[in-house]
Amino acid sequence: MTDLFGSEPTRVFKLTQKVPEAGWPQRGLITNTYVSETEYKLLSGLGGRELRKTRYNIPPMGVDVFEPPLDALILAEMEFLTDEEMEEFAPPDYVAAEVTSDVRCTGGELVQFTHQQLVALLAEYRE
Repeated sequence: MTDLFGSEPTRVFKLTQKVPEAGWPQRGLITNTYVSETEYKLLSGLGGRELRKTRYNIPPMGVDVFEPPLDALILAEMEFLTDEEMEEFAPPDYVAAEVTSDVRCTGGELVQFTHQQLVALLAEYRE
């Protein structure tokens, strides 16, 4: 995780699960399990698919820049304390698309994408 406003970059290893609330993709539960680098290396040896990204803290957003094969993808995430805050938020002009409701943009789906599939998905948002 990197804070662009003065803090030194910090490497964080974690497993995250996001479960959207039924009928409300913008709301849900987030569970983070933080692990040490040693635990991460042990878990990495178990196999499976992996998403690699660097998260930049650009208040009020967390911006994820993905590594190959998803290196064409940059996602920003916002978390709100209340529904009112969420409803009042206007994304900056440089935001290309709102993808909260697109299940294809969740980690569980993205981890299965090839670079070519990602490029096709992004092209849909440019249409």
